[in-house]
Amino acid sequence: MQVQLVKHVAHPKDTVLDGAFYAWANPHGGTTTDGYYPFCFSSPDHRLHDNLKLPAEASVQLAAFPDRFYAYDDEKQMRSSGHWTKDMASESCIPSGTFHPKTGILDPPNPDIMFCGKVREASKLTNPATGLQFYWALVRTLGGELDVVADPSTVSGTIKTGGIVGTRSWMSGRLK
Repeated sequence: MQVQLVKHVAHPKDTVLDGAFYAWANPHGGTTTDGYYPFCFSSPDHRLHDNLKLPAEASVQLAAFPDRFYAYDDEKQMRSSGHWTKDMASESCIPSGTFHPKTGILDPPNPDIMFCGKVREASKLTNPATGLQFYWALVRTLGGELDVVADPSTVSGTIKTGGIVGTRSWMSGRLK
C-alpha cells in the first residue's frame, strides 16, 4: 500500500527493535495531512528506519491480525448480517486506533483498525513450526491491498476469493 509516513510512534511496551509509524493511506500530493485516512501500524523492524527523514512516501506491506473476522459470500449477505459490517461500504476503513469516539484523537495512536474489503485470494495454511492452521487472505480495502492472517477461532463464515470480509485488527507493516 502506498502511504505517507508522517511520524515515528513509540508505545510503552515496545522492545528494543519495535516501534510504529503514523501514516496516511493513499496520500494526496505528498502532504502530511491529506489522503484517504490516517492510521498507525506497528513495525517489527522499526529501528532499522530510525534515520528515515519524515515525512516520506513509502510502499508498505501491511498485515492485519484480527480479533474478529467476518466473512460473507457477497454484499447482500454482509448487509443482512447483525454485525457492525452491515453499515459499512464493501471497501471501507475506520482507523479506530487514531481516535476515541468520546474523547477525540489518541496520542500516541494505536495500530488498531476496522475495515471491510473484497477478498482477492484466500488459503487455509499450516504453520510448519507449530502444526497449527491459520487463514491467509489478500484483501482489497479503501486505500489498497493488505494481507490478513487469522486464527480459525476468530473467523465467522467462509473466507473465499470474491467474497467480502470485515474485521477489527491489529496492524503490522514493513517498508518495502
